[in-house]
Amino acid sequence: TGEEGGAKGLHTKQIPSKKSAKNDKKDDARIDEALKKADALNLKGRLFYSLSGGERQKVSLARCYCQNAKILLLDEPSSYLDLQSKKTFINQMKKLEQEDFSVIAVTHDEEIIKELNWKTVRFFEKEKSIEKSEE
Repeated sequence: TGEEGGAKGLHTKQIPSKKSAKNDKKDDARIDEALKKADALNLKGRLFYSLSGGERQKVSLARCYCQNAKILLLDEPSSYLDLQSKKTFINQMKKLEQEDFSVIAVTHDEEIIKELNWKTVRFFEKEKSIEKSEE
């Protein structure tokens, strides 16, 4: 379920199932906060495999929040996101900057590159060159 996706961040040795998940109230509050932060609280109680690609990405981000990750590696993070979810994602990434997160993302999405204005490294296969953004 959505909360189990978040709980995986707390219970890394054992993936909790409906029958075996035993979160104390502190864990439950942490999972709810992570799901809320990832704009995924509405997914709580849904089975992970029943979620759309964009919804799965939100739950996966919540999982990172539960793990207190400080470095996020993202592969095409805007794929499967509708326009509103993409805007939400961009806002979440801007918030992460303020929370001392480091993010390494691979993307073809020029809009995200422009909106986030992060340091970038671009690889061009045709010219076999690399371009770095200016600081």
